[in-house]
Amino acid sequence: PDVKAIYPIHMNPVVRQAAAEELGDFDRIRIIEPLEVLDFHNFLARSYLILTDSGGIQEEAPSLGKPVLVMRDTTERPEGIAAGTLKLVGTSKEVIYAQIISDLENAESRLWNKSETSGADMGRATKGAAQAMLVKVYMYMHEYAKAKDWGDKFLQDQAAEYSLAPDFASNFTIAGENNEESIFEIQYANEATSDYEPGNGATRGTFTQVLTRSRSTNMGDEGWGFNKPTHNLYNEYEEADSLRRDATIILLDSAHLGEQDTYLGTSYLNRKTGLYNADGTGYTYKNAHNTRGVLNNKQYRLADFYLLYAEACLGIGDASTATIYLNKVRTRVGLPTYPGYTFKVNGEEITSPTLEEAIRHERRMELAMEGHRWFDLVRWEGVAGNGLKAHMDAYKATETQEAQSHIQEFVAGKHEIFPIPQEEIQLNPTQMKQNNGY
Repeated sequence: PDVKAIYPIHMNPVVRQAAAEELGDFDRIRIIEPLEVLDFHNFLARSYLILTDSGGIQEEAPSLGKPVLVMRDTTERPEGIAAGTLKLVGTSKEVIYAQIISDLENAESRLWNKSETSGADMGRATKGAAQAMLVKVYMYMHEYAKAKDWGDKFLQDQAAEYSLAPDFASNFTIAGENNEESIFEIQYANEATSDYEPGNGATRGTFTQVLTRSRSTNMGDEGWGFNKPTHNLYNEYEEADSLRRDATIILLDSAHLGEQDTYLGTSYLNRKTGLYNADGTGYTYKNAHNTRGVLNNKQYRLADFYLLYAEACLGIGDASTATIYLNKVRTRVGLPTYPGYTFKVNGEEITSPTLEEAIRHERRMELAMEGHRWFDLVRWEGVAGNGLKAHMDAYKATETQEAQSHIQEFVAGKHEIFPIPQEEIQLNPTQMKQNNGY
């Protein structure tokens, strides 16, 4: 009760409005106009704690013997950190999420719908993309009611903008770029430049195709064979789900399979990114340069949204709606609707899957090799919710002995998050700490 704060307000009208809305009702917070230098220094001298993001104040306040909390992640005054006169408050995970939400809500209020773009503007961020991204953010925060609210808004506002593509495999073709199912995708173009560093080639074409294509010289363009599907993934597909399985995973015949295509006991290749032709004897598109692929990267499509929305509905107890949106995804590929089918998880047959188990299984099968799986496992804490280590240990046991010998032991409390690149730490040695265990 005896603490009072003085806030010399910035002239920016956006800052002024936000400050008035957030702080205007607190009688111990005094919002005042900007001060002249001498008056401002008098205020600093009579304060016992300074909160700021100003570089100048970070220098001035310590000279008056006042401790400073820097309201940033980094500071251009590292000598103050080293001397102990400044302390970085940093930004917590919650603060980062709040900023993401603020940015997306701002974008949602300003962007246009997908149908309002055409030609060179096709592929730009849209109102629908912002709405769908908000659903995903709130799902990662486990705030299911808010995720459902934004999902409801998306379904209402974007009803005429998006639909599931009738042909699942068409999502991963050039003809299917920016199609009716695509909510947001990274655009790439045919690019003859090869520079291996940021430049014209790096910004127009994608490495993804050459990274994931077959290493065989019999296929026309030689790839590097990375990001290979596993036996565990292949075996989780239901017997009736061959359409999605074969649009996701390809096994070349003996005449086209390269000697180095078999790695750690598997010869499977990622079909979604390779532009393989129908019989797997070559490719449907000749890149101007092998390391500059043309195929767009689908970051978010409607099936992904439907399954997140189903999760959100289940999270607030609306199992009926959750089932409807789960079954929309399954019906598109001719699969039996929930309930009424079984599947395997880490080699174990799930004979009577719960709705939660069914949605989690569906996300893996529908979105396999598209870059979502690991992040799903992290937010679920493993597919069974019993911890990532338990899940990864069970997964490891289903792979070949050769593969198991190359899989690093999962360390709980460490491997749930990625390490911070060492270069970033070297650039900010007094401010940035490596994540636990690395």
